[in-house]
Amino acid sequence: MPVQITQGTATSVATDLVGTNHYQTIKLDVGAAGASSAFTGTLGAVTNLAGGTVTALAAGTITGGTLQNLAGGTLAALASGTVTGGTLQNLVTGTINALVAGTITGGTLQNLVTGTINALAAGTITAGTVAVTIGTIVGPTASGGTPTTAPVLIAGTDSTGTVYAPKITSGGLLNIVDVPKGTLQLISALTSGSVTMQVGTLTTGTLQNLVTGTINALASGTITGGTLQNLVGGTITSVAEVVKGTTTLVSTVTTVSNLTNGSVNILTGTINNLATGTLAALASGTITGGTLGNLISGTINALAAGTITVGTFNLLPLSGAVLTTAGTVGTGVTNVPASVLSGRKSLICYNVGTITVYIGGTGVTATSGIPIGTGQYTPAFDLGTTTLSVISSGNAGGTLIALEAS
Repeated sequence: MPVQITQGTATSVATDLVGTNHYQTIKLDVGAAGASSAFTGTLGAVTNLAGGTVTALAAGTITGGTLQNLAGGTLAALASGTVTGGTLQNLVTGTINALVAGTITGGTLQNLVTGTINALAAGTITAGTVAVTIGTIVGPTASGGTPTTAPVLIAGTDSTGTVYAPKITSGGLLNIVDVPKGTLQLISALTSGSVTMQVGTLTTGTLQNLVTGTINALASGTITGGTLQNLVGGTITSVAEVVKGTTTLVSTVTTVSNLTNGSVNILTGTINNLATGTLAALASGTITGGTLGNLISGTINALAAGTITVGTFNLLPLSGAVLTTAGTVGTGVTNVPASVLSGRKSLICYNVGTITVYIGGTGVTATSGIPIGTGQYTPAFDLGTTTLSVISSGNAGGTLIALEAS
């Protein structure tokens, strides 16, 4: 409002003394045209702040323009627009649609829906999916190693949730000390080293060397070399050639094409056909057919049937017991001796009686039997345990002495 000045009457005017000069103090009025509104320290709206500094913007909205530098404080919401440079110290909540360039030095980025992170210098991605097209992801120092930079973590976690990196050799090879469980889908080529496979199936390929252990079943394929120490059970369908060595125990061998040298101990079972070669020893069992070309030494306990066409045999003497027994012969059939020596191999009898007796099988008669006169011997019989029957011609006084050997 205008100040009325009346001559001779004092009117006070507020001034600011600077040196020797008074400068009038003027109150700011922020009212609209035709209205008065005293300025109390708060700007209601600033249409355009071309330059300068706003120490604090307690409330309100910057609807447009460019905010060159926010040195400190809080930007509650940036509805639209672009932050072209500088440093955003802390974004508590909200959305950054695009960060074209620059660096986020700290804090937590809750969710990157889409876009690209050119470089993550440090920090942690706790969840989500990251596709790394180029660059390096490093982590903690690998267990058991001292790398200059930690390797890429490509494995899972242990029971405590800790992620471990695989140990790589100096040549860049993956060294797997132990796979306690799970499945190895494919090993294209294991050029060297060792594998202890406790369970599972080796479906194809070549097993160069099995130093020790057990193969439960070889469904198909070929063992080209080495030594098969023990085949507990199962069947070897075909052995093309055993060049040398010893096969200690094989349950069933269907075909052995060629056994060049060595020895085979067959504890039990059947050899269907030995076309040629040498059978060093047959401890027990039976050769049911075929031709035995040459028995250099040994024993044939029994030749049930067949023909020995040539060769030399050493008939061994009897080495068992010898027993003599006298038997009385009358008009009825009598066995002489009455009981057979155990394991008997041979039998001969001598007539010491006063009459002729007749020998034969069960049911022998004086007509069908062979006569043995007084003071005569019977033929020597390899009779085994078969009984010899005797009868007289109807008179008493017949006596035979039987000599048995086993």
